[in-house]
Amino acid sequence: MLANVFTDPAAIERRRAGLFGAHLDSFVSISSKLGYARSTIRYRLFVLGHLERWLKRKGLALLDLQEPVMKRFLERLRRTGRFHSGDTRIIQDFLEHLRDKGAIQPAEPLMDASPLTMLQKRVNGGPKSQRLGG
Repeated sequence: MLANVFTDPAAIERRRAGLFGAHLDSFVSISSKLGYARSTIRYRLFVLGHLERWLKRKGLALLDLQEPVMKRFLERLRRTGRFHSGDTRIIQDFLEHLRDKGAIQPAEPLMDASPLTMLQKRVNGGPKSQRLGG
């Protein structure tokens, strides 16, 4: 599918040889099926290329790519003035794609620290001395 976006065989091979290479054709295919224009898909790949280079500079592997790492990268883009409004969505889509393929671990479940949840945890799962009526 990269051949539908890039005409230069060398550019295609460079992308396939990278950290994300094994997953780019399927990501492009899904992006195309979702109706993204060729120019938009090219931009999505540009952002992923930037992320890939940043990961390599940091000594991180594909398996390290999780939300905290994504946030660090996006913060770097903001600080350098390179952040665009759709960049977060692009990387989130790619993380979801990698998870669907089993290439990275599922996201950590978010902790609900609301007062009601904390009370329910105390009532249902805390030590006996902390349980209401116990």
